[in-house]
Amino acid sequence: MDIIDKIFSIMKARNITALELANNIGVSSGNVTEWKKRRNKPSAAALIKIAKFFDMSMDELLDDVELNKAQKKKPEEMSGEERDYYEKELRLIEILKKIPPDKREDFLAYLESSLKMQGLL
Repeated sequence: MDIIDKIFSIMKARNITALELANNIGVSSGNVTEWKKRRNKPSAAALIKIAKFFDMSMDELLDDVELNKAQKKKPEEMSGEERDYYEKELRLIEILKKIPPDKREDFLAYLESSLKMQGLL
């Protein structure tokens, strides 16, 4: 299961609409539609807001979630680029898990601001 499957599975189980999710996490309903159509993925900031809205920790939200297609392979079966991307995703998630929940939003706002100032977002 990937993160998009997990989000929409929870939404279905709790009878939450895309519009309701969007309004509660501060994104447009179009963003949620893009996720469902797999044209885009939620940002790290959105995932934190989604976990908070679902009243669960990031660990719970990410539990049983495959981080990317390369994860289906054993690391030794991955190409160098796949392995590098996979390891960076794991590292990023581990960093987010270490940040106290009440500080995650500040951290992500700082990170996004810094990346925008550098022209990376």
